[in-house]
Amino acid sequence: MKNIALIAGITFKEALRNRILLSILCFAAAIFGLNFTLADSFNFELSKVAVDISMSAIALCSLLIIFILCINQLGRDIDRRIVFLFLARPLARYEYILGKFCGFAALLLLTEFILGGGGAMSVWIIAHFRPAYVAVNFGWGMFALALLFHFTGCLMLLACAMLFAVLSTSTFLAVLFTLGVYFAGQYLERVITLLTIGADSSSPVLVFLKWAAWLLPNLAAFDLKQHAAYGLTLAPSLAGCTLLYGLAYTVLVLLLTTFVFSRKELS
Repeated sequence: MKNIALIAGITFKEALRNRILLSILCFAAAIFGLNFTLADSFNFELSKVAVDISMSAIALCSLLIIFILCINQLGRDIDRRIVFLFLARPLARYEYILGKFCGFAALLLLTEFILGGGGAMSVWIIAHFRPAYVAVNFGWGMFALALLFHFTGCLMLLACAMLFAVLSTSTFLAVLFTLGVYFAGQYLERVITLLTIGADSSSPVLVFLKWAAWLLPNLAAFDLKQHAAYGLTLAPSLAGCTLLYGLAYTVLVLLLTTFVFSRKELS
């Protein structure tokens, strides 16, 4: 546990020193600033537009951190043999992977906290000055739950990204595979629903897509922007099961990553 915390701390501090992170946060701040201008153009759906812009900015910045910072840092450690500096210590390979994951997860959590606070502030200001255009059932509890769900989805994607970074021979391939998982997780269920209408359920393509839906993370289930914008409710049992699914999927992918990395030949 001590070694995992050590690796996590080093990973977190190294990521904080990266100028790319500062650029991403500045970009998010600019989007939150535009939130006031853009939301003002939609007088009848102010709260929806404000929440959509805020949540989209948070999602975009989290994805950039995973794709640009996390995958590149792990791939660089392996390609440039930096990983040997850690493994030369009394450190197991699984501790290195778990430490890296915890460090990246802490970075995502900090980003979620900062951007979530900025997004909430922009939504609150707009709602305060234009209360007549805010959804009747809008609540901050659902907004916070949407942030929690988004963070859980990011953990799932981060685990997949680390698996591809360990499996692939180049950072580009890891980014490409992770990007594929992201789009599949967001839109695969919708594609299956559309293909099911008036189609043969035994179609090879449909069967393949259904199997893929079982294997790939269902990231669309963690997108609660509409719930937060319109104040829609979510059954506690469904929310609990979804969060449990996200954490279980993350743990399983991490176990697979540690298994692959423990048998990976580093040269």
